[in-house]
Parts: sequence; structure tokens; C-alpha cells
Amino acid sequence: SKKYATWEPEENLIDCKKVLEAFERRTPSRILEKRAVGEGRFEYKVLWIGNSKKYATWEPEENLIDCKKVLEAFERRTPSRILEKRAVGEGRFEYKVLWIGNSKKYATW
Repeated sequence: SKKYATWEPEENLIDCKKVLEAFERRTPSRILEKRAVGEGRFEYKVLWIGNSKKYATWEPEENLIDCKKVLEAFERRTPSRILEKRAVGEGRFEYKVLWIGNSKKYATW
């Protein structure tokens, strides 16, 4: 089970070519979140097919070049409702948005 997974150096996996290739071909199910990591750079929290949200990973945009449909679906996501409102400056506000298909845990400001 994943509970007993270990981190292994690449040289320990030399005889595991098929397992490594399968990992490199992981297929994203959907994007859960997006965060800024620098000037104009973003990472996306990716839910992988066959894994629960517990094992979603943060991936830089360049790792998702072959995942255009999943990225486009995330960027087109539709809000379900507004959960909260907060002031962020004089006369400026942000809204905490619950997105269709996501739980409150993944609501964003």
C-alpha cells in the first residue's frame, strides 16, 4: 500500500524500466488548484488517474505541456457560489469561490 512507500534513488530502479515508464506516463484526471510561484510562473495541484486527492502533486506548468485539455478545463471552471468576501485594499475586495465539482477544501480567493 502507499502507506509503506519509500523514496529510492534512481540507481536503485535500474531494473525497473517498465515501472518508471508507467510513472512518467501518468495521466492527470483534473487540476485541483493553481498557485503563483514567481513572476508569471505557476504550479498546478494535479489529481492523477487512479489516485485519491491525498496523493495529488504540485507540478510546474512545464510538466503539463502534454495536458492541454486538463489545463483548459481548469481555467474554464465554473463557480458554484461565493463563500466569503474580504477587503484587500481601499474599495477593493476578493471573494472566496467554491467551484463546481470541488469541495469547500478547494475553494479559492
